[in-house]
Amino acid sequence: MNDNELDILEVLRLFLRNIYKIIFISIMCSLIFFTVGKVKLKPVYETSTTIMTEKSSNDSINDTYANFSKSNILVSKVIKDLDLNMSYEEFTNKVVVEPVSNTRMINIKVNDTIPERAVDIANKTAIELKNTIGKINKNRVIIVDKARLSKQPINKNLKKEAAVGFVLGFFISTLYILIKDFTNTKIKNIKTLKQKIDLPILGLMSKENKKEQKNSDNFYEDSILYIKAKLQLNQNYKSKKVIGVTSSKENEGNENILYSIAESMASDDLKVIMIDFDLKNCKLEKLCESEKKVEIFDKTNYEDVLYKDKNTKNLYLLNRESIIKNNNKSISSKNIKTLINELTNTFDYVFVNIPPVCLYAHGLIVSNFCDGIILTVKYNDTKEEELESTIDNFENINANIMGLIVSNFDKKIDPHKININ
Repeated sequence: MNDNELDILEVLRLFLRNIYKIIFISIMCSLIFFTVGKVKLKPVYETSTTIMTEKSSNDSINDTYANFSKSNILVSKVIKDLDLNMSYEEFTNKVVVEPVSNTRMINIKVNDTIPERAVDIANKTAIELKNTIGKINKNRVIIVDKARLSKQPINKNLKKEAAVGFVLGFFISTLYILIKDFTNTKIKNIKTLKQKIDLPILGLMSKENKKEQKNSDNFYEDSILYIKAKLQLNQNYKSKKVIGVTSSKENEGNENILYSIAESMASDDLKVIMIDFDLKNCKLEKLCESEKKVEIFDKTNYEDVLYKDKNTKNLYLLNRESIIKNNNKSISSKNIKTLINELTNTFDYVFVNIPPVCLYAHGLIVSNFCDGIILTVKYNDTKEEELESTIDNFENINANIMGLIVSNFDKKIDPHKININ
């Protein structure tokens, strides 16, 4: 149950199922990066100028000239003449002076948040460097090109920022979905379920209940007919007359499935009775639209307490009020076993609603009265470890598990189909 296999096709389906979420998150990240880039980031403008020195036999002389630009005297004069409110370190961080390879030219590049100030610093630095070189070596220095005003900041490419945000959002959202799915142990793939659980799958029940399926494609009704056919025709199941239906936890749809199968059986002129041993919920009574509650324990004349389903011929119900203090003692009484034996002599099928055995101990006791057990698994809800624990509990008492019915199945998400065998 803990082995995870990478199925490329399943990963692709997972990606396509979440494509709208991924795109939405990617767009949001793109907008965030765009907004931050536009509002929070200060624009930096770049400009440059070039000076050219006389030809010299010393190939490294321009490196020496370039280092003059970092002298405290030159920097202080530029700062003073331009009335700049900055320190020596701030100035040298803005100005880069370096020789151009294999030429007599020296490039002066300036980055600043104010484009006009960048131009002034570049031109003033070129003039002062020219004067300094002339005074030291009396070489002729020419200012080749003056700095120009830059209109576009070099650090603000909003399209690029938005694109980076989109790609990052796409990657993070996709990775999150893959990790979340990989660590999710809920039953969400029928193919994987069949590989991991050595039990037959009797049917797949859609999300729609019996009333809702009238507006769908009858998938729910078709599934009930499929399950009924297996129970009546398959050699492994046709001898089972007392069938318990249960689940790993509450609200997995086993009551609705039990009622639908029993109702379909009764419609074939079979005499069918249902017994609800879920003492807490008594949902079968609600499905039958019962007007009274009945007592079945410690009574052998069941005809005094059973009642007929109002909507279906040949369908009967025995219910149980949840008022007994010592449930286990009552349910384990010989009268219950005797009652079920009597019911099998009168009815073609006895369907027993069993509470989750992982939650209620009397569920296992009731299971001993059944010829076979059907486990319901709620799609994308029941966890693998919950199902495994339930199966272990039944195996410990040698209960006959007939197979699984997957409830709340979404065929749009999982295209898997099963065939009658």
